[in-house]
Amino acid sequence: SHEMMPLQQWESVFGPDAAPLARAWRANGVTVDEDVNHPNVPDFAGDVAPIDDKIMRVKGSRAPGAVSPERRLEVMDVMGFERQLMFPGSIGLYGTTLLMNAHDPSFFPTITADRAGIARRCIARYQDWLVEFSQVSDRIRPVAPVVEDTVPEVIATTRRLIDSGIRAIWLPAGLP
Repeated sequence: SHEMMPLQQWESVFGPDAAPLARAWRANGVTVDEDVNHPNVPDFAGDVAPIDDKIMRVKGSRAPGAVSPERRLEVMDVMGFERQLMFPGSIGLYGTTLLMNAHDPSFFPTITADRAGIARRCIARYQDWLVEFSQVSDRIRPVAPVVEDTVPEVIATTRRLIDSGIRAIWLPAGLP
């Protein structure tokens, strides 16, 4: 499964480092109504969607458990899953893709200054959040993005994450 937090929550959850990515997604004008996997949910009322017999058809940022780890556990119970890997979404996924495309001004064109720095700060905030999230239950196994410039940095970041309770990492394939 993917974490699918709507961009309307990014700044309150991750702090001001997430603001440039949230603005970039808003700027393209697309919403979850046009693309179920889009993080822009202008009328987001919270993680309040019902957990019922339609759960297998509800996807994206409006799905129950998209924000709340406790509700994610309830959804897993209804779906019959004991454990789940939770792959990056929100600023973890988009910070990583920004870093991989920091040299390309057409990718998230509203982010014009310190693109790599913004991306790295988002990835760091996301890793911190995943460490907290992983403490809720061992049934949810967050997958943390690890994007560093050298092998020793990859090892150090991975060691820090493992020592903090993370059990899975993502090394983006497009950026060796």
